Amino acid sequence: MTAIVDVTKDSDVRRLARESDILAGREIYKSGEVMLGSIQPDRVEAKVRAPGITIRTTLLEIQNGELRWKCTCTSDPKHFCKHLVAAALQIQKETNGDIYKAAGLLVKDRKVLAERSMGKPVFVQPGGRIEPAETPEQALVRELKEELGIDVDEADLEPLGRFSAEAANHPGQKVHMETFLVTKWRGEIQKNSEVEELLWFNSDIPEGVEIGSIFIHDIIPRLKERGLID
Repeated sequence: MTAIVDVTKDSDVRRLARESDILAGREIYKSGEVMLGSIQPDRVEAKVRAPGITIRTTLLEIQNGELRWKCTCTSDPKHFCKHLVAAALQIQKETNGDIYKAAGLLVKDRKVLAERSMGKPVFVQPGGRIEPAETPEQALVRELKEELGIDVDEADLEPLGRFSAEAANHPGQKVHMETFLVTKWRGEIQKNSEVEELLWFNSDIPEGVEIGSIFIHDIIPRLKERGLID
């Protein structure tokens, strides 16, 4: 079956969108926000916000073997707008090979913090992708500031281990995660617009809550063994 990720490559975007929308979409992708929902082979939803502009909701889906799309910025079903261009670029990034991440484990009152990104079903560790030329520690310090608004020094990151598994919110992709215990941070933890929900929990997983496999099988047992959580 044709998948969304197979029809959102650069060549397709150039064919579908006007040059002005391509340029504007690339700028949104670089300086705005693109928040993908759960990625399915035949359907991907995304919320897209240009700097200082209202969030737009986009949809790309395969129907009868053809790509169809829509965005709340227009009623024209044939207009592949700048928001759809930005969403396609984010889809390319998030579905391109293995994912390498740095994750931080914040423990308070014998509970550890997990986050659920906007539109995604699974709670995972705070953190994010390691960008080119970054160390895992540098990436984690950056991500914790962006996602939670807290300041962390690299000296306060204690390595816990490197784990690999299928990516919780990206079926078919593998994630390789460098994990660190965050022994100290400055500031009040507050989620940004990319994070839909925060959850403090221990080894007793709340009913109906879906937690990433690395969290369950690798991290929680180690935190419990060290007496950090109940």
